[in-house]
Amino acid sequence: MPAVPSAGCSRAGQQPQAQPWEFRSDGCDRSELEIPGGGLKAVVADLGDLDRCLALVSQVFNVNTDDPDEYEGVKRGIATRLGARRSMVGANAATPRPRIRRPVPHGSTERPDVGLVLALESTSAERQPFAGLVDLSLWPDDGRVRAPGARSKPGACSKPYVLNLCIDPAYRRRGLARALMALCERVVRDVWVDSVMLLHVEDDKVPANTMYENMNYSPVKYTFDQEFPYSKAEAK
Repeated sequence: MPAVPSAGCSRAGQQPQAQPWEFRSDGCDRSELEIPGGGLKAVVADLGDLDRCLALVSQVFNVNTDDPDEYEGVKRGIATRLGARRSMVGANAATPRPRIRRPVPHGSTERPDVGLVLALESTSAERQPFAGLVDLSLWPDDGRVRAPGARSKPGACSKPYVLNLCIDPAYRRRGLARALMALCERVVRDVWVDSVMLLHVEDDKVPANTMYENMNYSPVKYTFDQEFPYSKAEAK
């Protein structure tokens, strides 16, 4: 699935702290869907896995578990994408969870909180911590990071967006991050029927930026939008 090259990011001599990247699929098959090293399998996480998801995300991204606001914010975000809102009594109460299909139709300007969490777990019968996970949802491609309280340009269509790609340190250097991204690409292409997938990486995360570049992701060029310019906080 070779990518369509795009220009590097520039912003009047200043770059955002989180570098936006995009992946464009040309519809070709991709074979690297096996989980390297053996002993692990890919699963779609649900609400029963919230504790395992939260433990891994907190460890990898150094979430301050002593800060109730920070910890609960991360917890709410993951729980919602795992289907927490669909579990309420009501019209969708009996709907099986999680859903692998696209949260909203193509062209929709909705900003659905619900998404899909793909995880790697042991093939043994015993329930063990996740070895890795990736969070797949929808967000506009205006260069802004998806985060609690984030804003986006009104009327912009939502597109596949990856966040919280994380691998337990004990399982690193086995190609698991690439395997999870390959699985995301397959879901986005074959199930959601999209050809673009977006993500952000902090500028100082050199290994991560290198990995995405080697996987044919391209930096997204910032284009000034007079109608909805970046705020000072977004431009940092």
